[in-house]
Amino acid sequence: MPDDADVPVRQKPVYDGGAIPSGNSVAMYALFVLGRMTANLELEETAERIRRVFVGTVSESPTACSHFLTGLEFMLGGPNFEVIISGVPGAEDTKAMIGAIRSHYAPPDAVVIFRPSDEEEPDIVRVAGFTRDIVTIEEKATAYVCTNYACDIPTTDPGEMVRLVRSTGRPPEPII
Repeated sequence: MPDDADVPVRQKPVYDGGAIPSGNSVAMYALFVLGRMTANLELEETAERIRRVFVGTVSESPTACSHFLTGLEFMLGGPNFEVIISGVPGAEDTKAMIGAIRSHYAPPDAVVIFRPSDEEEPDIVRVAGFTRDIVTIEEKATAYVCTNYACDIPTTDPGEMVRLVRSTGRPPEPII
């Protein structure tokens, strides 16, 4: 075999290609988010293994790995929290609750889940079992703001939900 022969090697880049994040960065981030959404520790542990494999490379050139750093912020940035909204899809109170969470800053370590209240066993319960006991209060759209799956008292007030999210999440760090 000649010395200059190309040997096929599967690359495992972590560097983002301009606007395109690397597959490993996307996998780490997606696995961690799915783990948080489903309370599946195996997915979170797989994301952690990816982090350990690439953290040395990333520390050598962090500016080339922005998506990896986004995932790292989610994983290591502080207490992760969940916002679970239960309501009737399309109802005005449900739209108001979802609109409130979408229109305000939610830290990058927040996971938002919608649980339809008009179904006995919605699909989300099969995927995220911890949402099984989430119910509405007085048949109004209800939000649960939880830290590591331990929830505060639920609220039917979109403004109160936003206040709880802001008090649970870390404020953005100063730029300077």
